[in-house]
Amino acid sequence: MHHAHTDTEEDPHSLSHDANILVMMWKTKNIYQDINDQRILVAPQFLNGVPKWKNFDLFAGSKISRILWIAAYPVFFCFFPATVGNGCYFPLLF
Repeated sequence: MHHAHTDTEEDPHSLSHDANILVMMWKTKNIYQDINDQRILVAPQFLNGVPKWKNFDLFAGSKISRILWIAAYPVFFCFFPATVGNGCYFPLLF
């Protein structure tokens, strides 16, 4: 959907139509959560060839999945820092 409607009002995430990045990300989360929970219909052209993985989608949308991602994301960057050098730079962000 994003690529078909880039930077228009129908774009699910575009800074061109939101006040700031936090508003944009919250709106994006709500749109995709509504799609995941089947509260809004998606145009058929965006569903062509998309597999339906109900069990995976249930897990991916669960609280435990979110907690695991919150934990795994900083750990990953401690082991694979994006800068030159050794060590974990994540604590320096706080």
